[in-house]
Amino acid sequence: MGTFKKFTSALVVVFFLAEMLPDNWHDAIHFGGVPLSGILMAALCLCLFFVVMVVPRLLDGWVWGGLLATAAMAIGGYFRGNIDAYTLKFFVADLYCFLSLVSGYAFGCFLGRDATEALTARIAVAAGIAIILNYIGLTIGIVHPSFEVPGRFVSSSIFIAVGALMIFLPWASVSSLYSGKKTMIGPGWLYLTTIATGVMSATRTILIGSALIALLYFLLKRHRMGVSFIVRFSTLLLLAIGIFVSGASRFGDFAFQRLDETQIQEESRWQELKLWWPQVKDDLVLGQGMGSRFVSNVVVEGNPLASATHIGIVTFLMKGGVVLFLCCAIFPLVKGVRIMLTPSLPESQRAAAASVLMFIGLSCLSGGWYQLSLFAYGLAIVSMSPERRKHRVLSEPSSHSAGWIEHTPMPALQR
Repeated sequence: MGTFKKFTSALVVVFFLAEMLPDNWHDAIHFGGVPLSGILMAALCLCLFFVVMVVPRLLDGWVWGGLLATAAMAIGGYFRGNIDAYTLKFFVADLYCFLSLVSGYAFGCFLGRDATEALTARIAVAAGIAIILNYIGLTIGIVHPSFEVPGRFVSSSIFIAVGALMIFLPWASVSSLYSGKKTMIGPGWLYLTTIATGVMSATRTILIGSALIALLYFLLKRHRMGVSFIVRFSTLLLLAIGIFVSGASRFGDFAFQRLDETQIQEESRWQELKLWWPQVKDDLVLGQGMGSRFVSNVVVEGNPLASATHIGIVTFLMKGGVVLFLCCAIFPLVKGVRIMLTPSLPESQRAAAASVLMFIGLSCLSGGWYQLSLFAYGLAIVSMSPERRKHRVLSEPSSHSAGWIEHTPMPALQR
């Protein structure tokens, strides 16, 4: 089964890279109206189906719960008339996003924590390279962004790549890929790439997220964390952030000016939440299902309807109601904080928890309801849980089925 694991891991990397293609290339690659990333996700689901059929014990109850939740939201959205009201396109898009979360979790079960850690490190490196190549393409004129905002040097593909990089970076920074004497270059260049992207794109979420990455990395490397240490460190951190934000605009950079001039009550994201709440508050128990949309103050291409808020974490509440929000947002947050603050646990487990916290942190600022982010979130959630014996079933084939698989020939391989 080792060959099959390598094949599926490579397929996951290709899936991420397909979404990081330059805007003008990404929009041009479709097969019968289906984007390349959609085809790759279908291939990943087929791989998972194969695994489940051969070794059904490999996947735990959370995977089956995710599939049931997917079915419930799909059925709910259909009977609410979301397809008739908003077209099939947005129904399928929501389905794609949530299945990415379930698939990420399932692949984490299949690969195990060590193999998943190596996979996330490779994706982080691929994302960093994709960002640099996209910026080079923008500079020499062969990459054309799908949007232009004065004072911001960025494209959609760069935003997608940096989102994946930021979620995986705390985890990748402690990966075995960067440990040992054979390492030629550390993860520091990935962190610098993230910060540089935040400055050139003038994106506050990336700059604030970079500070969160540094904090999580520091906590990962801290072996003793008493209450007094946490209080002192938090005080100093808040003081440093306050000084930085209040004086950053003096450097004259547009990104820092945006940070300095931020007024929460006047923020379009906050205004969007206030507009969103009356439209969903009567459906909090079951949610509005797949394909649901709401009237937003952020108008894109003349259409005021949006499928997810910019503060993407609340989309779980909108699509699946209170239970889904508790299971997909609150429970992972509480568990992730507990694991991060327990230095006696394995570093790889705490690193996965750091990536869980990164996704939640970024989703509370901007974005989150996107297939790559949700796939990464699923990988991190399962990997921050204790290792279980059934995760190693395929690595130690003793049954006739597992042995058969071992000898079966497999192909080689916003902001």
